[in-house]
Amino acid sequence: MAPKKRQRASPAASASAGTPETLTLKATSTSTDSLRESLTEMWRSEILCDVEITINGRSFRAHRVILAAESPYLNALVTNTTMKERSGPIELKEIAANTFASALEFMYAHETTLASQDELQPLLHAASLLRVPSLEAAVEAAIAQRLDPSSALHAFGLAEHLSLPVLAAAAKEIVLAHFEAAMAVEGSVLATLSAEKLGKLIEADALVVSDEWVVFEAIKRWLVQTPAPPAEVVHRLLGHVRFPRLAKHRQVQLETDELAMQYTALIAKAYREELHGEDTPRTRARYRPGMALEFDELRVGMQVRVMDDLALVKAGCEVPAPGAEEETGWDDDMANSIGKEFVIKVIDSNDMSAFLATEDKFGMNRDYCFPFTVLTTVRPPVT
Repeated sequence: MAPKKRQRASPAASASAGTPETLTLKATSTSTDSLRESLTEMWRSEILCDVEITINGRSFRAHRVILAAESPYLNALVTNTTMKERSGPIELKEIAANTFASALEFMYAHETTLASQDELQPLLHAASLLRVPSLEAAVEAAIAQRLDPSSALHAFGLAEHLSLPVLAAAAKEIVLAHFEAAMAVEGSVLATLSAEKLGKLIEADALVVSDEWVVFEAIKRWLVQTPAPPAEVVHRLLGHVRFPRLAKHRQVQLETDELAMQYTALIAKAYREELHGEDTPRTRARYRPGMALEFDELRVGMQVRVMDDLALVKAGCEVPAPGAEEETGWDDDMANSIGKEFVIKVIDSNDMSAFLATEDKFGMNRDYCFPFTVLTTVRPPVT
């Protein structure tokens, strides 16, 4: 009987027959955590520690491989051939002993407990020096969560110095919302800010101040603490002051102010822009969340909020606004706009009002017109 014919293998199978199959096995997070816990326990018990760091007479024993893996800065020290061959400990001078103890614990356990929040800033500097991103991120987040007007300006300067975007954004938002309180407590910190960073603060529409004089005084304070800044820098900073928005008695003071008299052309330009009705950073009102708007502050494309009192808004629409020829009128569908934000589409000077982009929003079937008296500001996004 003829032998059976063997079934031919598929081309793919033939091609791979002579090549051993490879596969990758990965440890679960539990296994990884277990390894880290074991290494941390060995470190605490000083088992197989092969390197010693000393700071101001205090000794820290550790595993060379852990330090090298966690910190590029320490990697350069513990893997240096000369250092390895030399007997004795490695001395660190840039970090306090208590701060390094916390950093070292974090490098092993990925967590550490601090006695108080006063230890956060030194630890942040240590994390930056040692170049331990996970520690730096943890400290940055902890500081950001604890910010208030008494610490935000300092934190903003620190974030600039260490290039920490999360902390910078959180600190900036608080400084803008509480600028005068921050200045009262931490005004001396202004000297630590670059002209660019100070400019980013005082140019913001979201900056909340009782009067533009506060901004002008902040610049003067920065100038006192900054040795001989170039004239163009001063000019650029003063360009962020909205001089036409100064209170009347401050405008009188401006006439004899020494700094103002050196930049009369700049100030005159701001007033000229205001006189001609130009919409520029120097003429625009800063946004105060929830503050009532004046008619001349309305701009097409501006985001506004309809007041959240239905009776008040309805009454405001049923009577002529100050300076208006007639009332805007009321439609029951407009009740759906109460407390909500919209963009201004058209401004009507006859009714001292604005048509808002309400069509197809919150159940409204067209764009409705509201008098300026029922519109309030919306805090712009902090950028």
